[in-house]
Amino acid sequence: MAQIYAYIRISDKYKQDSSTQENSISDYATDNGLIINHWVEEHISGSKTEAANREISNLISKLIPGDKIICTEISRLGRNKPFSIIGLIHEITDAKKSELHLTYSDQCITPDNAENAEVLFTTVAGSYVARQEAIKRSERAKAAIVRRKGAGLSNGRPEGLLVKSKLDEHEDLIVRSLNDNVTKSKLARSLNCGRTTLIKWIDAREKIRETAKGKRLDISNSISVIKKELNKTL
Repeated sequence: MAQIYAYIRISDKYKQDSSTQENSISDYATDNGLIINHWVEEHISGSKTEAANREISNLISKLIPGDKIICTEISRLGRNKPFSIIGLIHEITDAKKSELHLTYSDQCITPDNAENAEVLFTTVAGSYVARQEAIKRSERAKAAIVRRKGAGLSNGRPEGLLVKSKLDEHEDLIVRSLNDNVTKSKLARSLNCGRTTLIKWIDAREKIRETAKGKRLDISNSISVIKKELNKTL
């Protein structure tokens, strides 16, 4: 029986959160009526290792015709060598007669379209662009740290600082929907976020309001205002 595999790769489990990829894959599966049979997650650099040394190779070796791999983007399979990416795509679609689904681009590479040059090169180009952007982000971050140190400023956020969430502005809608017994899964889809993200925000909101209450702040304010008032007390 054909199986559906969800594949997640993060470079460093101490610096990156896999929940973003997990939420995207879960939402994609729900939207396309797919039931994920297996989750595969590994913590390893995609640019500093060979594909043969990553779990993705073990996963591909298990595939049978009709199987599907779902991941967020092609750079999850690797970032360093374009021909290596092409080789992985070929192995999945041609040798194993399986499919590769990419959630961010809503793209599906199958045995039928894998030989399409436009599909192939667009996909591989995405991996290259992702790699170059990662390098640029790293260079910008390092330059910013040097500038702040030179100016005698501290790097990083103050301990305990509450940061803004994209869900903060939807607080009223979330509260009303939950009071109307709208399921968290349905609400998450309407807000274009993962169910796990929504649940974490709800839990954090309650804790923040309890903290504000203990500090005798006005908890009738929105969560955005409460965060700002709490940050002033740090």
